[in-house]
Amino acid sequence: MIAFRDHSGGWHKCRRDLACPSSGLRRWHWAAVVVPTSTSASAAAVATTTVLAQPGGYITTYTAANGDVTKVFAATPMTIIPDAPTSAKITASGVSATQHSGGVSMVPTTALNKAQLSAQLAAIQPMSAYDELLALGADPADIAGFQDVGTTYSATETAKKKSGTASPYSNTGGGTQVSNPPACVDQSFDGGHGHVYGCDVTRRVATSGSIWYLTDAIESSGSMHDTGCTFCDHITGLKFGNKYGSGNVIQDWNPSSTASIGSCHQTTFSLAYKGVGVSDTATNCPETYGLYSINSTSYSTKWDGKGNGPSDGSRHTNAVDGVYNCGSCSYLPTVSATWWYTTS
Repeated sequence: MIAFRDHSGGWHKCRRDLACPSSGLRRWHWAAVVVPTSTSASAAAVATTTVLAQPGGYITTYTAANGDVTKVFAATPMTIIPDAPTSAKITASGVSATQHSGGVSMVPTTALNKAQLSAQLAAIQPMSAYDELLALGADPADIAGFQDVGTTYSATETAKKKSGTASPYSNTGGGTQVSNPPACVDQSFDGGHGHVYGCDVTRRVATSGSIWYLTDAIESSGSMHDTGCTFCDHITGLKFGNKYGSGNVIQDWNPSSTASIGSCHQTTFSLAYKGVGVSDTATNCPETYGLYSINSTSYSTKWDGKGNGPSDGSRHTNAVDGVYNCGSCSYLPTVSATWWYTTS
């Protein structure tokens, strides 16, 4: 069953497999609610998904049966697929704990039409990655590092940005064009103590007929805020990345290896693809960070605390890539996140 809300706030229902009424409904006023059937007759709770159209795109919210919530802001509604959670006993710094893992993939449900891109972007009024995360309800203190993800400004635009009048998608800095609004996620877990934030900002940097060449600036952070215990609710690992459909080819990427460090420091990853530069800066911390996996269509990076993590703080991953997007290929990637944390 799908529910639609009209201008007056009233709700109308129709079957998913039947034509739903459209009279009096406008794109930015409807919300679709899908409630899957429980797989267990005795289950106390079931997972739910809602989709809400916004001026800047769509917010898809998935609430798992255990209370974890995935919220995604993207150009289209997203199908949210959670990984099966895991747990294992570990010993870190001489202390025994249980390390848990969770994960989620966010798959676009609609393929945007390349030929109609300009009209689509004008209609949905794209927002910056930072503003999308704010719209999802993120804590501003946790997402401060996302304010410049995927943005490139000329000197004039920098002045406008400081005054609050800049468009994050201006056609400056190498003539790049955003091919779709950023795909951003706010994932809560562990009863709301933990959050994973992440964004993938895609730009079209060159074309050859219907072939596009894209860059991605990708950043994620994981944070835990639970000051009531000495060794519990620590985030200990984070993985974030994207996956393009068949026919696309990731041709360049950075980082291409891992690094072990003893203290936190800022790291900028950059590359030049088709004559256009793309870069992203984040704070990387011990123990290791960098490449997790790479193949022709998917790329992910990680932060690995080796069983240790901050009791009240954040850890980050960041990366950039260059992608060959064939004429008939979708340019919307699947975005995925995995996180690890410990409880005593």
